[in-house]
Amino acid sequence: MAMAVPLSTPPQSPEGFYAINNQFLTSGPKGFTEFKMLVNEDMFVRMDLPGVPEEGVRVFLDPFLLVITIQVESKQIEQHRSSCIDLRGTDPNDPALTGPVLQPHPMAFPLTTMAYESKQLPDGKLHVRVDMPGVPSDNFTVSVTNGRVKVTGEAPAVGHHSSGRFYSGDVAMLSTPVDIPSHRIETIAKNGVIGLLIPPFC
Repeated sequence: MAMAVPLSTPPQSPEGFYAINNQFLTSGPKGFTEFKMLVNEDMFVRMDLPGVPEEGVRVFLDPFLLVITIQVESKQIEQHRSSCIDLRGTDPNDPALTGPVLQPHPMAFPLTTMAYESKQLPDGKLHVRVDMPGVPSDNFTVSVTNGRVKVTGEAPAVGHHSSGRFYSGDVAMLSTPVDIPSHRIETIAKNGVIGLLIPPFC
């Protein structure tokens, strides 16, 4: 019987993670937030809040102090948090957003540096959660090759985003190097989070 076990998620390269905010991000804008002024003097703001539905976010802007306050509430991940963000320029392609260590999400409670969580269940199944913010629920793929469970996701460039983002990484390993049809793994994708339930395979 092949059992699924979690992987420690290594950097994408020996130099470190592509981005300091998500170990599965392999291309596209980096960082938890992105702000830019548009031609018509409106402001575009992107904040990654995986697992939080649209109705769970309230935004307040102080145009004089250039500060935005974001209140987040999510029953799914049991968080209610407010945060003030300084809007004086961020560049999602800034080299400072690349490094050998992941940074904690400023809106996560409790603070976590991992866009990944796994738990072995009493019945032998492995539950895995992977955050891939911006990825629609139909843009995730799961594959099992040589016993490695890999998840990929593509977040298309929409609106005023700098560009799309691509996520990819191994999230679990089977105890034997076998190929398994992806439909044998139960997946639930919602609000930029994919959950996997990987059963033992005979």
